[in-house]
Amino acid sequence: MKNPKFEARNPKQIRNPKSQASGWWAWGVWDSEVKSRARPLTGCRSADFQCAVPRVSNPPRVRTSERAAGHSAMPTGNRPACRGRGGTALPAHGTIRRLALTLSLLSSVFCLPSSVLCLPASAQYGLTWWTVKGTAAPAPAGVDAVTGTIGQRMPVRRLRVMATVWWAVFGASSPPAAISAANVPALLYPGDKMELPITIPHFEWLPCLDTTPEAMPSYDIQIAADQAFSQIVDEDRLAAVITRYVPDKELTPGDYWWRVAGVDAQGVRGPWSAARRFAVRPLERVVEIPTGASFDDIQGALAKAAQQTPAMVKFAKGDYRLDPGGAAAFIAFTNVNDLIIDGGGGNFTFSGFLKFVKLEHCHRVLVKNFTFDFDPLPYTAGRVVAVDTKTGTFEVEIEPGHPLPESNPYFERDKKGMIVDPKFPRMKRGVSLVFEHAGWRKLATRRYRFTAANPRQLRELAPGDVYVLDPRIATGFDVNACDEVVFYNLTAYAMANEGFNSHYGNRLSILHCGIRLKPGRFIAANNGGHNHHNARLGPWIEGCTWENTGDDICHVNALVMGVEEKLAPDRIRLSLRNPYDVVGPSVGLDIRPGDVLQFFNRAEGRLVSERKVVNVSKLEKSLEVTLDGDVGNIVPGRPGVKRAGLKKVPADDSITQVFNASRTCNQFVFRNNTVRNGRRVGVLAKGRGGLIENNTFEGLGGGAVELWNAPFEGLGAMDYVVRDNRISDCGQLAREHAAIWATMFKGGSDKLHRNLLITGNQITGFPNPAILLHDVQCAVVRNNCIVSAQQKSRLDPIILNNTAAVRLENNTVQEPKPWNTP
Repeated sequence: MKNPKFEARNPKQIRNPKSQASGWWAWGVWDSEVKSRARPLTGCRSADFQCAVPRVSNPPRVRTSERAAGHSAMPTGNRPACRGRGGTALPAHGTIRRLALTLSLLSSVFCLPSSVLCLPASAQYGLTWWTVKGTAAPAPAGVDAVTGTIGQRMPVRRLRVMATVWWAVFGASSPPAAISAANVPALLYPGDKMELPITIPHFEWLPCLDTTPEAMPSYDIQIAADQAFSQIVDEDRLAAVITRYVPDKELTPGDYWWRVAGVDAQGVRGPWSAARRFAVRPLERVVEIPTGASFDDIQGALAKAAQQTPAMVKFAKGDYRLDPGGAAAFIAFTNVNDLIIDGGGGNFTFSGFLKFVKLEHCHRVLVKNFTFDFDPLPYTAGRVVAVDTKTGTFEVEIEPGHPLPESNPYFERDKKGMIVDPKFPRMKRGVSLVFEHAGWRKLATRRYRFTAANPRQLRELAPGDVYVLDPRIATGFDVNACDEVVFYNLTAYAMANEGFNSHYGNRLSILHCGIRLKPGRFIAANNGGHNHHNARLGPWIEGCTWENTGDDICHVNALVMGVEEKLAPDRIRLSLRNPYDVVGPSVGLDIRPGDVLQFFNRAEGRLVSERKVVNVSKLEKSLEVTLDGDVGNIVPGRPGVKRAGLKKVPADDSITQVFNASRTCNQFVFRNNTVRNGRRVGVLAKGRGGLIENNTFEGLGGGAVELWNAPFEGLGAMDYVVRDNRISDCGQLAREHAAIWATMFKGGSDKLHRNLLITGNQITGFPNPAILLHDVQCAVVRNNCIVSAQQKSRLDPIILNNTAAVRLENNTVQEPKPWNTP
């Protein structure tokens, strides 16, 4: 059954009546009929307390030998200790109620059936009574507590005649007590009275709530145009694994106030923090670029703006067709701060391949209101007209509007392609991720014969399919060693490589952007949509549309490092140069005292040790790092790269991999996005603290959300919330995966994915398993709805392997209807 919803007698008495939570609740008797039919108490209010409890159609039965009447709430300060998980003393979890007994109660029996509450049958629960004379609040003395299992009747003893009885129900998974004044968030950024040059600021506060997946709390944030908060311009609620916020719209210049409050799992908000004031100031220096400006003219204007920041560059709205003349990037800045680039809603089409934006060592830069495209396209596609398994060849007719293979030398250099189903278009179901060719021969003006590198793959190909060549050329947006960069309202219809790429790009925000597919085309990006590495605070991606990318839609991670030498049990030397880390040497790997380094044995899937950094000394080509303890039995060596077929893997699996857990794109947010028809995964993530919520995933080659360590990118996901996503018709590729999948490579060893909440997701049309958890410790999988892709599957819809403390609650599974069933 679904979790019961809060209801109040007067909804205005409860600030957030939409909250839901599972667990044990307090129930009261307030019917004056004989045998006292049990009903739940609805929301009620006294002079100093406001509360609500759930109303359900099948409440637990409460029997008394005589009648009882009347009820009210007790002050929140009178929450006593009670017995919880493991028999330890915990704060009371039930809502405490008072019953004024008009007659003597000779005995009472409470029976709480398991069908009513969202706990496993083995869970322990209890009932506590406090009895005092008159109507005074209960004292710790006189407590009479009993415990039992779900469905077991509990006799209540030591009842006094003519007394007021206070009582509460609690259990192993009860919601925590309401947030107290001690749990007020401390605000970090922006500081009080701070003036900001960009119109989409970043907000941060210190964590103050326990992020347990069983009862996940939240934070509320409000931004107002007045100190009394009567003019709210933005407000939001975030799962407590996230302690920061980015508005998804611009703030107009002016003064603002902001504040944050904790919210418990039942939706009850605690005290607000003290408000802070900040200001968004208009930029006085503006450099304008007219329609018709050449590529060189634009470069001159951008250079002028960079020399007089804070400043704004503003393009006139129009269509710009630009020849880059071999330039590597369109908008490129290094060591520039406090700059806004406004495309004015213009369309920018380039005749040569380049990066649209490249930022290095920049701070507080906003790029907005651009649409980008290439002509000619950076990929080509041909309709399959014939397949010959005897000769190992296939013939294609190049599609209208697509370049010929000989027109771009990258088509000859990079021979990896993909098979697309043109009806959608998207990856054809059941095919391999990569279909490599071994050369072609031109037969007619637009007809070509390709030789398959692996002739056995020809059985995946059929006439009518579309064969796509998507070489890796130039990334779209590069952000390296930057802080507080915002991309807002940007759309690209063609990408020559990855879309949005960052290394050490802290607090990167990508809002209302998109990689979109134009009609008549088959992919929109020659590689993945996003690849973000080594950020302390990962990207915030919201309100975007991501379509038809040539790899994963979004991947966040930390890149691997290697130990050059173990100098002492607690001291190591790290090389500044590591695979795929093009920025690390310039920032000294951004390792700081207090960071947590993880030493991982990939061959065994085992975490050797996890140590905190005490001191860092930078040398010419390396770092000497002192840690707070022995790193254990590690194997020094550089993590080299070798090819294994079409894949790149570690050259030596015995070498210990090192990851900085403090810069693993932590606090990653991916919400309110539409993701469709990507080649592989929707979101592939690692790190500490993540929120993936309210997204739509459609037609992906792989799963919607996958948590695993790639060969050079790791490590595990911790404190992640994956909720309220809609996942349909994904899993097109022939590979092991699930709509929501967590695993470690090598799997079956250490459980490095921890504290996961997977709830409220709707999964349809994914081949079982829909949810697959390997190597996970402490997770709650709750209230997910699964409609399997096939009837009578040999696999279960939810599979657990090498897990601990994983709870499955209220998940529903349906088999699909036969095609001819109404």
